[in-house]
Amino acid sequence: MNFIAQTSSAILVPQVYHYKEHVDSQGPPFIAMQYVKGEPLSVAWRKYSEGQKEKIGLKAR
Repeated sequence: MNFIAQTSSAILVPQVYHYKEHVDSQGPPFIAMQYVKGEPLSVAWRKYSEGQKEKIGLKAR
């Protein structure tokens, strides 16, 4: 997430407030982060053509 925040002004990246990596007596792992209004990637991705998806994948390397 830090990489995307530093290299792209077009992608909104939420601020992470707290996280827990392991299961313990207080519960499972979690991430508490800022809410960012917008469309989830799982919805937006379906709208792109295969060519667009490939270009995005190459940029993300």
